[in-house]
Amino acid sequence: MILFGRPAPAPAPAAPGPPVVPDGWVDRAEADQLVAAVLARTRRRWRGGDAVAITAGLHGAGGFGKTTLARFAAAQPKVRKRFSGRIWFITIGRDVRGRAAIAAKVAAEMARITGVESTAGDDPEQAGTQLGKLLASLPRTLLVIDDVWEQEQLRPFLIGAERQCVRLITTRNPRVLPAHATPITVDRMTYGQARLVLTKGLPHPPEHAVVDALVEATGRWVLLLRIANRVMREQLSTGADANTVGRRLLNQLRVHGPAASDPQKDFDLDDTDERNRAVRASLTAATELLPTEGEQRFAELGVFAEDESIPIALVARLWEGVAGLDETTARSLCRQMADLSLLSLDSSVPGGTVALHDVIRDHLRAELSARLLVVNAVLLDTVTSAGEGGPEWWTTAHEYLRNYLIDHLVDAERIQDAVTVATDFRWVRMRLHHHGPTAPLRDLFLVPHTDAAALASHLERAAHLLTPTAPPQALDAVLRSRVPGGAAWLAAADGILSGPALVDRWTPPDLPNSALLRTLTH
Repeated sequence: MILFGRPAPAPAPAAPGPPVVPDGWVDRAEADQLVAAVLARTRRRWRGGDAVAITAGLHGAGGFGKTTLARFAAAQPKVRKRFSGRIWFITIGRDVRGRAAIAAKVAAEMARITGVESTAGDDPEQAGTQLGKLLASLPRTLLVIDDVWEQEQLRPFLIGAERQCVRLITTRNPRVLPAHATPITVDRMTYGQARLVLTKGLPHPPEHAVVDALVEATGRWVLLLRIANRVMREQLSTGADANTVGRRLLNQLRVHGPAASDPQKDFDLDDTDERNRAVRASLTAATELLPTEGEQRFAELGVFAEDESIPIALVARLWEGVAGLDETTARSLCRQMADLSLLSLDSSVPGGTVALHDVIRDHLRAELSARLLVVNAVLLDTVTSAGEGGPEWWTTAHEYLRNYLIDHLVDAERIQDAVTVATDFRWVRMRLHHHGPTAPLRDLFLVPHTDAAALASHLERAAHLLTPTAPPQALDAVLRSRVPGGAAWLAAADGILSGPALVDRWTPPDLPNSALLRTLTH
């Protein structure tokens, strides 16, 4: 018999390392506004204001530098001192949609920030309420909630902790900001700022006329300015003439960009088609500097999840499958892409990770188009052949695959494989132990199949019981007892349970009726 209970509350995790000023930072007026808004509103509310969550919101088009501004503000000594280093970045992204996905996101951030697992199942509001209560018990905290697309994504993070927690939001849509937020518009850069970004680090900048023409061709869009800067820096490092390099790049932007049909036409960043052409032109200019077929390898990165850090080891597996690249070559190629500002590379993480700006990732997925299915399949097959996942995916050491395997199976149109994995006791158990009940629920809601829907309904009804236990393995017995399943489910469960355990010989009489959707707990 296993005797168990709920573990004692763990101390809150240590605050993350201090934020740093982003590389290549150029002063912007919005930065002073943002720091003032966070600190001024913080002081007023903490001195006896009304019970409203304190928020400031950066809004503007994708690639205008909202995240960079937020990171700069968080790195300021006054802000770091105010929050004693308790500054947490939360990236939402467009793909976090639907109740289960939003609840899973709140649960994951709750565990990361407070060390407490969510008991809310697939209810975002309940998860947000639990998070708010926990934040209220902690020292002053700043949450930077980045890349919000919809009000439903944001709402759970605004609940409670009005006096202890400040929220800083970045979004493309100002309508998602709460009415009491301090809105700060992030527009395209000024001409002076754009020139600084474009020429930063160049040993010999092109003549003023060429620089001004490049500023116009990029629309003063910081995302494109940085790519153009890295393209010129790469060429100038070989001893090329600055004016020749600048004019060649300008010609590429004009031929492939929004001014292709009319060189005298102004670049309208509010026009989706013109923005897409500008991104394509800038990426083309950069990827031409990559080795042979480097442009294709770059496009293939579009298969990975939005707003996620991708282990370079997994990128290497992908490129091994599609092009036969070894890991040494893959890492070198990632470095070259980072040097061209096509992606960001973090070498401080064991093994290294890369990340794509969501504007670039959207473009790459559009470029992949019909190949998206095939490239996803190659990634899955190569990882399986390397013994790092399938078919027993619950054994994978890749945290990324634990979180996004089901997405890749669905994108590869391997629906039956997705059903088999998502409804396997061993997979559900692994997800429960790592991320709580919201994680397997999110997986199941991704799979368009009746078996997945049936298991999801059982998990929802028992979610309030599927929280960490002492000892941890006792959770397996709870899962087996409270979530009914077929012969394969029970056989897998019995293979997992070690040592003496109480096992149901028939259906427990206290299991809830199927009409029950979920249990709300306080």
